[in-house]
Amino acid sequence: MKLLKKLISTIAAASIVATSLFSLSVGTVSATTIPDIRLQSSEVTYQGSRGNTIRTVYLKVKDTEKYGKVYVHYEYAPGMEWQDVTATKTSFKSKEGYSIYKASFSSYSNNFCLCYDFGSKLWDNNYGRDFDDMTLGYNENVKAERTNVPASGTYNVSAIIRNISYAKEVKVVWSEDNFKTKKTVNLKYGNMLSRPSYGNSCERWKGTIKGIKNTKNFKFYLTYKTVADGKTYTDNNFGQYYNYNYTITRG
Repeated sequence: MKLLKKLISTIAAASIVATSLFSLSVGTVSATTIPDIRLQSSEVTYQGSRGNTIRTVYLKVKDTEKYGKVYVHYEYAPGMEWQDVTATKTSFKSKEGYSIYKASFSSYSNNFCLCYDFGSKLWDNNYGRDFDDMTLGYNENVKAERTNVPASGTYNVSAIIRNISYAKEVKVVWSEDNFKTKKTVNLKYGNMLSRPSYGNSCERWKGTIKGIKNTKNFKFYLTYKTVADGKTYTDNNFGQYYNYNYTITRG
């Protein structure tokens, strides 16, 4: 029933967007009047011993200032009624220029989707599959995943990538002097994720950085190169990079 309601709402919202697009062709509205919502990324920040987790979800949204509220709709526990948590605006922008919103919530289930309420409800539910713990966002091809607490002088890296090319190179670039100098470590394939993201399968790649002397100044980012066409995708945490404390807390 929940999926049916979301499907109906999505169809209704799509009709609104289609009407706006038609109106745009005759000059009656501007392109900025067409709302949109997509997943930017998600991550698990806490994992309890009894199965409870805290998730942080980043949403990319167009025109929230004009239209209404944005929230994450999530399953608190299997078989229980879904709940909502309102997302708040950050200072970040997506590469499309959309505003980035953020929401955190605790649950015993992996499932969530996004909603943009501007009178009608516009849903993003990953083509009916919903999202889970670590799902890549729309138009995003690589994302760092929080890992376990590293040993002294080392850091365990985990990257989630979109499987858009058979031959690929996934690397972590790191530095201890704000990238005046930098080093590179090749990551290796770990496993396939169980749930596709926007139609594409996703993979987890892993590696370990060794010989870190200054954990306070340690920073890193990820690169993902598709060998066939030579394109390179980067995750640098909105230009802030990742640091030694980017780990998952365990209860």
